[in-house]
Amino acid sequence: MKTRPKHLPPRKQYELKKIVEAVRARHDVEMIILFGSHARGDWVEDKYEEDHITYEYRSDFDILIVTADKGDERDIAYDNDLKAALQPGRHGTRVNYIVHTIQHVNQMLAERRFFFMDILKEGYMLHNTKRYKPARPPKELPPEVMLRHAQEYFQEWMESADQFVRAAEFLIADGAFKIAAFQIHQAAERYITCLLLVHTGYRPKEHDMEKL
Repeated sequence: MKTRPKHLPPRKQYELKKIVEAVRARHDVEMIILFGSHARGDWVEDKYEEDHITYEYRSDFDILIVTADKGDERDIAYDNDLKAALQPGRHGTRVNYIVHTIQHVNQMLAERRFFFMDILKEGYMLHNTKRYKPARPPKELPPEVMLRHAQEYFQEWMESADQFVRAAEFLIADGAFKIAAFQIHQAAERYITCLLLVHTGYRPKEHDMEKL
């Protein structure tokens, strides 16, 4: 895993430094990892005007905090003081962080779960006590593990897609066609995701329906 996100502009590197300091000042954590769009280099900071209304979209920092045990994980997850400390200033970057134990992270890597595999591949280690190491994923999974993953993905994503369809049917009956169309779009994306995960075990970071 890489350690220095040199591709980021100085102000963002400074923001990341302050994030690490804020977490470490409050908790003893094993690792702090940057992942997502800022790690990949495709973050967005977009501002435009439409019908005299100004819209702005800014990608968050995605941060994985790794702890030694469940107690530390719980403490960080419910630490409102930390959440407040990580709120950016007016022009800063919002922080979206998740917390997992090293045992959970390594279990997910051992099972080649796509979310954690992407973090391992694309992420930047911002802090590391070096008391633990991320697991090295196997090149292949046993068929029974692949089957279990496929069953889990099918149940989760098919159920989610069906719920959006039922919501759309209600909205259509109520005459709310624009909102219903959005629900159908969400359902279609979930059906495609279900198909991809069941057959390949991977979901690309893509929301464009044609590309999916």
